[in-house]
Amino acid sequence: MTNARPIFIHTAISIDSGGYRFVNGSVSWSLTTKPAAIGKDIELHCDLDNDTLLNNSSHWSKGENVKVLILNGETINDTKYSEKLDEAKRTSILTITSLDTDDVNVPYTCQYGFQSNCNEYVDIDNNILDFCNVPNIEQSLVNNLHILEECGIPVVRQSQDKYKVDKYGKKLLELCRSLELFFVNGRLGNDKDIGLTTCNYSVIDYAIVSPNLFRSIVDFNVLIFDPILSDIHKPICLHLCTNLTCVVDVDLNNSNVNDNDMDNTNDSNIVITLHGESESIVKPIWARDRAPVFTENLDDTSIDELLNKLEDIDPQNTDNVTVNNVVNDCVNIIRNAAEQANMFVKINDKNVKKKCNSQFVHRKKYFNSECYIKRKNYRRSKKYYYRVRSTINYDDLVCKSREYKKTLKTQYNESQKAFISKLRGLRTTDPKSYWSLLNKGCEKGKNVSQKVAL
Repeated sequence: MTNARPIFIHTAISIDSGGYRFVNGSVSWSLTTKPAAIGKDIELHCDLDNDTLLNNSSHWSKGENVKVLILNGETINDTKYSEKLDEAKRTSILTITSLDTDDVNVPYTCQYGFQSNCNEYVDIDNNILDFCNVPNIEQSLVNNLHILEECGIPVVRQSQDKYKVDKYGKKLLELCRSLELFFVNGRLGNDKDIGLTTCNYSVIDYAIVSPNLFRSIVDFNVLIFDPILSDIHKPICLHLCTNLTCVVDVDLNNSNVNDNDMDNTNDSNIVITLHGESESIVKPIWARDRAPVFTENLDDTSIDELLNKLEDIDPQNTDNVTVNNVVNDCVNIIRNAAEQANMFVKINDKNVKKKCNSQFVHRKKYFNSECYIKRKNYRRSKKYYYRVRSTINYDDLVCKSREYKKTLKTQYNESQKAFISKLRGLRTTDPKSYWSLLNKGCEKGKNVSQKVAL
C-alpha cells in the first residue's frame, strides 16, 4: 500500500545580480504525477513563456535553504534528479526518482533563462554558485566538472543497469560526492555513452578516479566474460599514461652527489637511474617513430665496402672466418645507425635473468603436462573467440576455461595430499628431512603452520 503525500511548490521570478543579466520572463508550475506516492517517480513541469530563452541556463532547487538539484543541466545526483527540456512545448521537466519523505512538504524553485550574453553558454563560477546558495562541498564538486569538459568527457554517465539503486549503492555515491570522485564507467573508451553491465544485468564493478586523473586515462574497456578469472564478473581494463620528463642519474659509488641537482627538479616528473648498485645490460628496441633517423645514419661507404666483400667471396671456396667477418661488418653498420637513433636502452641484468628463468623457476610443481594441454586449449579457444565472436565460440571458450580451471584445482589438491602424506611418513622416521621438506614447501618468510595443516 502506497501513501500519497502533498508536495508544496512555488515559483521564482528571475532578478538581476552580480553582473549577470537575467532575461525577464515568467514560469508556471504543474505536477503531472498524481497522486505523488512514496517510492514512485514523479515529474514537475515548469512551463516557460515566450520571453524566456530556451538554453541550458537553468537552476532547480528545493527547500527553504535553496538546495541545488540541477544547475545548467548538471545534476548533483544523477540517480535521483534528472532534467529534460521539451522545446516544442517550452517545458522543463524535473524527474524525481523514488520519491521519499525528504522530498515532500518542501518548496521547489525553478529559475530559467539567465545568462551573461545572448546565445552564449554561461560558465559556472563561484559567483553564480554563491548567489544560488550552493554549499561549499557541492561548489567544489561542480567546479571539478570543468575538468571533465576540458577532457571531452560527458558529465552525465550512461549505464545499461536499469535496476533501482540499493542502500549500498547510495552509500557509494555519497562517498564519491564527499571525496569528489567520479566513475569512469560509461564515460570513456569503448564504454563511452554505453555503460556496459559487468555482472549479469548490473554494473557492480567500477573504476573510480579523482578528476585530475582523467587527464592520464588513455582507454577504458569492459572485457568479455572469462570464467577463468571470475564466476560471474566481467573484467574491466583501465589504461593510464604518465609523462616523465626529467631524468636524474645518481651514481651510488660516488659520494659527492650534489643535493642541489635533486632539489631543483620537479618531483612529479623525475625518473631516477641508479648506477653502481647492480650491473646493467644494453638491449636494442626498435622505435618506429625514429626510423627516419636510423635510415639517415646508415653509412653508405661501409655498405659499399660490404657489398664488395660479398662479391669477392666464392661460395664454393670459403671458410667460417670470412663469413663471420662479413656478418660482423653488417652488424656494425646496423648498430652504429641504431646508436645514433637512440634505439638502445639499459636494463637491469638481474631482472632479465629473473624474467628468463621465471618460466621454470616459478612454475608450480602441480602444473604437469595435463595442465599444460588444458591451458593450451583454453588459450587457443580464447584467441579464436576474439577473432570470430559468435555464440558457438563463446560457449567453447567457457567450456575450455572451466576444464582448465577444474584441472588446476584437481592437480593442486592431489599435490597437497601427496605432500602432506610424505610429511607424515618422515615426521617420525627422519625428522631432519621432515623439516627440510616442510620449509622447502612453504613460502619464504611465512609461518609453517599457516601453510600446511597436518
